Amino acid sequence: MHQSISKTLFELPEDRFRMDENVIALADGAGGMGVYAGEWASYLCEHLPSIPWIDFAAFENWLDTIWEQFFDLFQVQSQNTNWSAKFIEEGSASTLVAVWPEYHKAAVYGDSVLFVYDAQHGTLSASLASPLELNESPYLINWHEPVYEAGFRLIDLPKQAEIWLASDTLAQYLWGTFLKSSGNFDDQQLFREVCQLPSRLGGLWENMERLPLQSFEKEVVQPLKSALISADSFREYVEQLQSQKVLGIDDMTLIIHSLA
Repeated sequence: MHQSISKTLFELPEDRFRMDENVIALADGAGGMGVYAGEWASYLCEHLPSIPWIDFAAFENWLDTIWEQFFDLFQVQSQNTNWSAKFIEEGSASTLVAVWPEYHKAAVYGDSVLFVYDAQHGTLSASLASPLELNESPYLINWHEPVYEAGFRLIDLPKQAEIWLASDTLAQYLWGTFLKSSGNFDDQQLFREVCQLPSRLGGLWENMERLPLQSFEKEVVQPLKSALISADSFREYVEQLQSQKVLGIDDMTLIIHSLA
């Protein structure tokens, strides 16, 4: 199940995704840098290899082999436009989460998040080491700049796992509500640490602290999955959370998939 919506009804989303027998992927185009962010995100998803990278060098080499075709195409398209110079000077940027279900492997670059959810044991693990990383400037894949090994993660996925691919703002909400409803002392401490941040993320989680959450599965996961039935129901769900000031304004994408 999946849905992807833009931040408003009048804008095109810069999130892009891919779901087929070889690859499941989410790329969040970074509209604040350069131009053609959505097109670059789509290009990354379309050109993913059918087998996973074995290390950062393989990922870097893949990027080296694909970026020039994108540059050539959009350099021509940008000619005689107001953003031609910006394209050359700043490029196009995106995050990326890629999953190869057959191999139970995943790769992540940036602050889009891959979660592994275990309802039976009440656990939620994330591709980022800490939600505090969601408060930092993300690593981005930009054809104009080098990529950095510090922003790249390769992940082995357990069999029969339920995985969630979430764009960053939705990931903030999911991670926060999980920690808030957790009975684990360390989770509670981490949640309070994020609440104290003098940032948009800290403010959203501080508002979240007032929610009477007790069961992550019943009060967050089940309503979320029900909302994924259609784009309209997903937008209504998102807008309800935004009205409570526990979810930021952004494009929203979520893919939920059960591995064999």
